[in-house]
Amino acid sequence: MRGALLNDTRTPIPTSTRQDLIDTGLGTVHMIIGGGGNIATSQDDLFEQPKGRVVVALEVKPRPPVPYRESIWLTEDAPWAAVQDRQNTHGFAAFDVDPGDRRSGRTRMRVTYYTFDGPHGDLTPVDTFTLERRRSDARS
Repeated sequence: MRGALLNDTRTPIPTSTRQDLIDTGLGTVHMIIGGGGNIATSQDDLFEQPKGRVVVALEVKPRPPVPYRESIWLTEDAPWAAVQDRQNTHGFAAFDVDPGDRRSGRTRMRVTYYTFDGPHGDLTPVDTFTLERRRSDARS
């Protein structure tokens, strides 16, 4: 992501739609591994199309003996949400890092997301992608 749309939620702008190879030199990459804070049974509450709920303001509400703040939410399209997985509610990511060298000029991180199931926690790879960027000490 790099920059934001000039709207009420300042929606992040994706710099690419590739899901297999992401050049982190083009913008900031956020990986939310797993349900991103969702409880195990909330996957059915996800939006049908990629969307996000954003807090845009807080409203002070009177409530004796002390007032409280209530969040004001807006829903935005989420073109920045590359993958939304409703089937695999639990899992973890494994990272394979190749720092590269000055000749190759690239540093790479291959990410594989696994889910687990069954009585023995059998692992199944669900998604894989590579993050890469130019090394700061690379030869031109």
